[in-house]
Amino acid sequence: MSTILETVRDAVGERVNPAVDALDTHVRDARRAITQGQHAVEDCAAGAALQVRRRPLTAIALAGMSGALAGMAFGLIVGWQVRRRWARD
Repeated sequence: MSTILETVRDAVGERVNPAVDALDTHVRDARRAITQGQHAVEDCAAGAALQVRRRPLTAIALAGMSGALAGMAFGLIVGWQVRRRWARD
């Protein structure tokens, strides 16, 4: 004779076990995707470091141009905001 607790445990187990198995599968897949992403980032960083070692002057020129463009964009945005604020006053 089974008790009420055993019956409840069996009924809950039938519903929970597939959900737990699915959760384990999804967690495993997520961990694999994270690991693959980490490897891809490491490969990209290694490739960039190799290119910088091969062509240091090009890397310096690109960094300078990127900084200049970012500075100009920042200056334009700040100037636009200041003009808008002055126009409101």
